[in-house]
Amino acid sequence: MTVSADQGLVRQSTLLKQHPGGAGLLIRRPLGPVVWLGDVNPVLSQAAVVRDVIARASAVLIFGDSNSGKTFFAIDLVVHIAAGQPWRGHRVERGLVVYIAAEGGHGIRNRLAAYRQEAPWARGATLAVLPQSVDLLNAQADTEPLIALIREAETTAGERAVVIVLDTLARVMVGGNENASEDMSAFIANVDRIRSETGAAVVIVHHAGKDATKGARGHSSLRAAVDTEILVEGQEGTRTATVTKQRDLPSGQRYAFDLVPVVIGVDPEDNCPVSSCVVAIADAPAQSRRAPTGKQQIAILRLIEAQYRAGKLVLTSGEIKRLARDGLGVAKTSAQSAVMGLVAGGFLVNTIGGLALTDPPGEKA
Repeated sequence: MTVSADQGLVRQSTLLKQHPGGAGLLIRRPLGPVVWLGDVNPVLSQAAVVRDVIARASAVLIFGDSNSGKTFFAIDLVVHIAAGQPWRGHRVERGLVVYIAAEGGHGIRNRLAAYRQEAPWARGATLAVLPQSVDLLNAQADTEPLIALIREAETTAGERAVVIVLDTLARVMVGGNENASEDMSAFIANVDRIRSETGAAVVIVHHAGKDATKGARGHSSLRAAVDTEILVEGQEGTRTATVTKQRDLPSGQRYAFDLVPVVIGVDPEDNCPVSSCVVAIADAPAQSRRAPTGKQQIAILRLIEAQYRAGKLVLTSGEIKRLARDGLGVAKTSAQSAVMGLVAGGFLVNTIGGLALTDPPGEKA
């Protein structure tokens, strides 16, 4: 039976709640109406900024070790979007990109100048840079002024913003503790506000933790909040960017790239050449499987293999964590880190319904 809101069975309600980033700030928002199963139709058009990679108005995390090339990778991605050029064979939605270069300096200018010099198609890109840090920790600080700045840039460009880049996370929550749930939740709330009010995807450039296979640095609520997560790896030669998480899109894609040096000018003081780099597509190196890291990864992998032999071919993350807790006494957070490590190491793969073994027992060549 289809129930209509007009019949008075569905009412709008109002929620008043404390905003995690601003003391005393009450937010009022309407709830409802609900959508009934009988009225649900499939959404066939993918609302994507980059098809199969970045959804419209999503939160994206690009992370990696220092000098891994994560900022170069992010710049290459968003310059393609701002210019309306397909990226790695994926269709893009052209629009304004606002790049918050919170670490400042001349680096971002030189990197963009290299693209403008080497890629004629990039010269008409609608990309604006804000070369200064902003405070997205406190709701009363820079969130509203930043949204206003984005609106001004849209008016100037004559295009709506489709991507906002925050590079890096540490420089847009200055004074905050990345490992504290309260501070990270406040930052996420401000990111959500930017996404909601602009309709743009927010790309966050961040550093990896001590073990990149266990995710980005800081509190786990960041990973839970983002829709897309991309790990950039490599210190020299060919690097790779791997999609390690997607909420509603395919995951597991690997994009290899080299950094090609480009001379962009001469220093007038000593006549020495000034150079930067652009990203060049490369062939992905063979993915060598890492050994499971530590006793917990090994034990959890054995548990999953035992479930496979018992006929359970696919397990959700929650099921794996329950198995680890009940069978091994492993805490939820520790089990989650182990599962992420097994995915990054190539032992588990995301599939329909959950996670599956990449190389199930009894199927070795």
